[in-house]
Amino acid sequence: LTGVGCVVTGVCPPLSTDDLNRTHQHCVLAGDSARFSSTHRVAECSTGTLDYIQSRCREALSNLSTDPETGTHSLLSLLPATLQGYEEIHNEVEFEWLRQYWFQGQRYTRFCSWWARPMEQLENDWREMELMVRLHRYPLGPSNNTY
Repeated sequence: LTGVGCVVTGVCPPLSTDDLNRTHQHCVLAGDSARFSSTHRVAECSTGTLDYIQSRCREALSNLSTDPETGTHSLLSLLPATLQGYEEIHNEVEFEWLRQYWFQGQRYTRFCSWWARPMEQLENDWREMELMVRLHRYPLGPSNNTY
């Protein structure tokens, strides 16, 4: 028996009653040999996934219109809530994804090159959101030129 009354063979479920069980899972595996124990954070996947951030980018970019003849860009809505929403998405892409990738993730590229293409697409989406921010702040463009 362990100190909390769990038989050491098989799997021991988490027995703690504090807040740790809401954010972590603990597992003890034991057989005839050494005992292995690990604690893992419980993943909260409503945000922080590639699918999530790609859908947020689509949401933001749905407010950008491009004239097919001239290539001129404009915003479909100037409502404050819409403008604030895509600026928040723009910041999330930059600070939670791109900067993290360039500071930490790129060193693993030789081991896991899969992320290069999604990050490239996020960078392109971010550039379009940069354009949206400029359109919002300077609707007539720099020196009254269009974008």
